[in-house]
Amino acid sequence: MEQENGKLYTEWGFTTQKSAVEWFLSFGDKVKVLGPPEMVALMKSTVDSIKNLYES
Repeated sequence: MEQENGKLYTEWGFTTQKSAVEWFLSFGDKVKVLGPPEMVALMKSTVDSIKNLYES
């Protein structure tokens, strides 16, 4: 559903958290996970792990 600001809001169901994270990451910096809190935390953790790969 398109928001007034032009952004899209949608809800999806996934069989595993890992598959959800992989799908979200396929959008690069064009996606922001808003909930549930556990998924937001998992996304942050995954992004931090990726960032660490490039800091050394």
